[in-house]
Amino acid sequence: MKPVLFTFLVAQGCTFLLLDEPINHLDIPARARFEQALSKFNGTVLVVIHDRYFIEQFATMMWVVGDGRIKQ
Repeated sequence: MKPVLFTFLVAQGCTFLLLDEPINHLDIPARARFEQALSKFNGTVLVVIHDRYFIEQFATMMWVVGDGRIKQ
């Protein structure tokens, strides 16, 4: 997600974000800015991601999809 779009959504009152691999292809400074902005977001975020560091930093609940099932 482009930082400008993220800022626009938050400014418009968005309280739910659905993100699919949001940090893929970001360089280190861009990733740091994205994570900083996300940490200040007061809404709910559902993220599909494979990055364990990101999960450890932000997840309050995790669902694992495997064998045709969703496990909490």
